[in-house]
Amino acid sequence: MRKLVRKEKKKNVLAIKEEVVRVGKLIHEHTLVSGTGGTLASRVPDSELFVITPSGFNKSRLSPEHLVVMDLKGDVIEGKHKPSIETSAFLVVFNQLSRVKAIVHTHSSMAIAAGLLRIEIPPAIVKTIIEIGSKIPLAKYACPGTKQLGENLVEALKDANAALMERHGVLAVGPDLESALNRAIIVEELCTQYLTA
Repeated sequence: MRKLVRKEKKKNVLAIKEEVVRVGKLIHEHTLVSGTGGTLASRVPDSELFVITPSGFNKSRLSPEHLVVMDLKGDVIEGKHKPSIETSAFLVVFNQLSRVKAIVHTHSSMAIAAGLLRIEIPPAIVKTIIEIGSKIPLAKYACPGTKQLGENLVEALKDANAALMERHGVLAVGPDLESALNRAIIVEELCTQYLTA
């Protein structure tokens, strides 16, 4: 029985790794990041594990062996690369918001502009209200990768599925990476519409 559980967990980890690799290509295709920017993370079903992108890697060129598997205490379970600098912040989000199963963090241009202006974006279209919430909130600034950034994100995400990060980018969450990616795309579209209206 124990071997069967381990085998099933390995299968789940591999499936999540493959999804992270796929979405890593998509965030580049949608120009939500450039270079080595951004971070992706996704919980492994029925476990206390998550898969996160490594630090310093272009997300469009990832393969499953590049990814890092961690537990919710912050211990590396598998992987030979250093996990993303945003790991501490993501741990806070995963541990405090049980609905969050996946996180997409991007550095898209118009969302960064909105974050630099320190504004929250009101919903302009029904799709935004359905996918994100009554507004796109602004998470207060904290140094990247800190627990304080995680706390600020949790506060901003109380009633929303995405937040602008003051002077930093976007954090979108969801039940899976595809949903979180879709929300990051909506944030960038809405920031573009709002700032160019």
